[in-house]
Amino acid sequence: MKNCMPTPNKSLKDLLAKHFNLCIVDEFKTSKMCSFCLEGETCYYKQRENPRPFREGMVNIHGLLTCTKCSKSSHSHLMNRDLNGSRNILYLMKEWIQHRKRPTIFCRKSLIISQDE
Repeated sequence: MKNCMPTPNKSLKDLLAKHFNLCIVDEFKTSKMCSFCLEGETCYYKQRENPRPFREGMVNIHGLLTCTKCSKSSHSHLMNRDLNGSRNILYLMKEWIQHRKRPTIFCRKSLIISQDE
């Protein structure tokens, strides 16, 4: 952003790397997948009227999520978006330490290009 101080990401990583072994984790899909069942995707729990003046319509409440799969099988449980993402990152780290691979549900789909073209 203009006229704002930059975040110290690079220098902080360099400083930490002097004292610790760092592992940079790709955050792909860590907020979308449910950290309880690891099968369903999360969706916004609720909508409310737009709180901004002179704006109409409904907006999502971004902090609360619910799972599309577990909330149907049991009572609907709510989860904080940041807590859900951090639980999934912890799961990714445990899988990496134990099996040295990333679970396929958190992998990016590669583009398949046809040889005929």
